[in-house]
Amino acid sequence: MGKKELRESVGLLAVVLSLVFVGLEMRQNTNMMQAQIRNSMSENTMEYLGWSATSESLANAISEARLRGPEELSPSQRWQIRTWAGAQIREWENSFYQNKLGLFTEAEFVARKTIWNQRLTKDPTRAVYRDLWSEFADTFAPDFRAEIDQIIKEGSVSD
Repeated sequence: MGKKELRESVGLLAVVLSLVFVGLEMRQNTNMMQAQIRNSMSENTMEYLGWSATSESLANAISEARLRGPEELSPSQRWQIRTWAGAQIREWENSFYQNKLGLFTEAEFVARKTIWNQRLTKDPTRAVYRDLWSEFADTFAPDFRAEIDQIIKEGSVSD
């Protein structure tokens, strides 16, 4: 092997090794992003769940809605539940897009969709979620809207 071929081989090897290194760095970066997204999603969930744990009036409104039905709530209780539910739906949209971008795993996404289905079709407060959705659905992206509409449609068949 001549000097020219040796230089070309070493150069080719260097290019291949640098591509392998870039690939490993990208994988590590993706794993780190997924961990950060997961942490952020957990923080968001804990925040809106914390509202009901730290706000006696919201906790009472949720309890009353589940026991007697949302229609029995006072106007201020209905407002509290609507804003609480609205925050959840915005978080759902975020989960949807994080999954779509590959930053939220399919297993985590399926678990989230189970909660969405429960809230929209089985929970005693489902009317609050559905009313809120019918009023504000057009403020969400079309593909997320289609996802939620499908859950409601499938839930309506089993009602």
